[in-house]
Amino acid sequence: MRAEQANDLARRLLRPFGISPITPLALAIFRTVLGLGLLYILLVYQPIVARADDVRRPHSPLADMQWVYALAVNKGATSVLQGVACVAAGLFTVGIFARPAYVVVVSLMLVNVLMILARAGGHDWGLPIVTLLILTVVPWSDAPSLFQLPRSWARFSAASLASRAYGFAVWLPGLTVGLALAAAAYAKVVGTGVQWITNGTVRYHFVEDGRNAPVTLGLWIATHPSVAIAVSLAAVLTEAGFILVIFARDWRTRLAFGLMGASMMAGFTLFQGVAWWPWRILFLAFLPWTLLTTLDKGTTIASSDDVSGSSFVAQRDLTWTHALLVVVLIAGQLWVSARAIEIEPFVSNYPMYAYTWSSTEEFDRHQSRTRFEADGKDISDRIEAAGGEDVLRQMVTRNDDSESNRDDIEEDRADFIARYTRIYGGVPPSIDVILLQRPFDWQRGRYLPPTRARIGTVHLAH
Repeated sequence: MRAEQANDLARRLLRPFGISPITPLALAIFRTVLGLGLLYILLVYQPIVARADDVRRPHSPLADMQWVYALAVNKGATSVLQGVACVAAGLFTVGIFARPAYVVVVSLMLVNVLMILARAGGHDWGLPIVTLLILTVVPWSDAPSLFQLPRSWARFSAASLASRAYGFAVWLPGLTVGLALAAAAYAKVVGTGVQWITNGTVRYHFVEDGRNAPVTLGLWIATHPSVAIAVSLAAVLTEAGFILVIFARDWRTRLAFGLMGASMMAGFTLFQGVAWWPWRILFLAFLPWTLLTTLDKGTTIASSDDVSGSSFVAQRDLTWTHALLVVVLIAGQLWVSARAIEIEPFVSNYPMYAYTWSSTEEFDRHQSRTRFEADGKDISDRIEAAGGEDVLRQMVTRNDDSESNRDDIEEDRADFIARYTRIYGGVPPSIDVILLQRPFDWQRGRYLPPTRARIGTVHLAH
């Protein structure tokens, strides 16, 4: 009885949200398109493969574990994981052992994300992996397999079978995406006030990443400050307002929000060359799934024989588990944003594009990059992983020759050599410090030829 009371309380708590019921048919088709998206990620976008490089540059304390590094360089183990993940994704897509298969594929994707974070950032994965993990509560096996649909289409689309427990699958991405975008808008405003908008900050980010963009429209916007301000304002308003989708029940409203969010993703690709496929597949949830419902015309489900092969449960509804997940997500994001915490891949205050510059001149100064080379080979990743960037810069640019300053630098130098040796077995005899500059013509909207200047050479061998 207590469990039922808890479930009743949960349903009352979730009532204001637009969690619309969908049918087993709609859940089955959503499962199929989601599964195809997961297969695309595994086969094309980010397969589970061994990384040959030996750079250790953890972007999360959760990824800085020995088993992650060991797995990341083990070709045999990663091949097995890739094969298992693809088989599980295929089973999930067609609806065979759907829920266990889904747990397997998402768990292996999480392992892959940790291996990625051991070497690089994973902003394209933080929100999606959390969403996919939470979707393990969805009763995916209730929906018929693809093999059942041709002869049972009408039966599984009956309105009497629609459930909000199924609708939770297509509602949850609206909550997670909405919280992420709202957090991103908050990070911009709390960090710069209205300056992020009044500076037309999008133009700086378009120039920063525009070399990978398929079109030059972002560079045109960068050369028109008033247009950049308007686009910056639109970006913040879109991010801040997207969270309202969690209250939308009508499929037209949800579709409009989905198109708005998908347009932002398209903008990242067109103007910055950023294609975050794990985010993109979440927008499949905004399609009009409630339309896959037919009015009952005397069709009833008399026994389990009517849904042969399916584990259909006629009285599925939301439970205290759904309510707890929603409360934790909302309260957790509020706390994380207030404290500006980021622990990839699970929590983030989404500060990726929250910074700005006061002028194009300041932006140009910050576009200079320091590169470290040994025998003409770029070893910047190794230097960063060993924490040697600052000390190498100091050694080639130091102006203070006081004894205390020399002692400090020598101590930092010795620490760097020890770290580098521990990770890579030894340091190069000398390292060239190179300054790279990538100027941009703010009048004509085009990149100028990059420049390269050697600042100096640091000799490490005694």
